[in-house]
Amino acid sequence: MKRITILTFIFTSVMSTQVMSENSDVGSTNDFTLGLSSNKLSSGSNSTRANGINVTYSRTQKDNKLGFIVTSNITYKNKDVNFYNYDNVDFSQLSISSGPIYHITDNISMYGTIGLSASSVDAGKRYYDQNSSYDMFYNKKSTYYKDSLDLIYGAGIRVSPDKNVVINLGIEKSSSNLGESLELDMIIVSLGAGIRF
Repeated sequence: MKRITILTFIFTSVMSTQVMSENSDVGSTNDFTLGLSSNKLSSGSNSTRANGINVTYSRTQKDNKLGFIVTSNITYKNKDVNFYNYDNVDFSQLSISSGPIYHITDNISMYGTIGLSASSVDAGKRYYDQNSSYDMFYNKKSTYYKDSLDLIYGAGIRVSPDKNVVINLGIEKSSSNLGESLELDMIIVSLGAGIRF
């Protein structure tokens, strides 16, 4: 499965590079945005949120409605969060994806992306251990670490209220099996603003 994921990512990257280089002599329109993202982590009936940042870049040749976009999300570690069977969970996630962007009008565009998401979890679980000699319980903590590489896909819309301003709204989804019955479904919503040049 991971081989298919990596090949898919390489394919989309190559196609994006081809679109970028094609007809470069006629000029292009470039959009860059920076914003915030909210990552909803769900496992069964349990859920929590981790916040992060989102960066996007898109390029479209002039007089062409079809271009390409690259988007990346970095989720901050979410410390001291009670989640699932763990007392606290430190979670981090980095994703990069790319795909086509279509300009419906000069001011409105829609896009779809596919790529890779690398996530890791460092979890702690407290339990009581009985000391048979003194018949007492001691508070102990076990730790668990796991990382995973998974497929991520999404879609979004870009609006340009001014010729030099761009607003981006996107959503991406991924699933990650981090072991210890910790199978996470991730939904990342991002909102950002930037420049067109």
